[in-house]
Amino acid sequence: MRTTRSIRIAERDITSLASSLYEKVRDIKATHPTAARRIDALEREIRDRLQEIRRQILKFPKTDQDLVKVLVINGLYRTADEVIIDGTQDRPRPAP
Repeated sequence: MRTTRSIRIAERDITSLASSLYEKVRDIKATHPTAARRIDALEREIRDRLQEIRRQILKFPKTDQDLVKVLVINGLYRTADEVIIDGTQDRPRPAP
């Protein structure tokens, strides 16, 4: 069982790690300001599109909305993984 002291040490370590990561991201963005601003703008655009998707989901019957939300989130995750992580955006998508 963890003691209060060990929990405080772990919290301090996590806080330190989070601060370090924040500083690293800030430095990267400062080194590449044009790309960073463009990414921020694109993230805002994605957020706007997601809000539109949510409005469309709310048009489904209440009993179907949760399933549709899960399917949309799964599709978005899969797309983000393919495009950003795997870099497959230039490859043709397989038929569903």
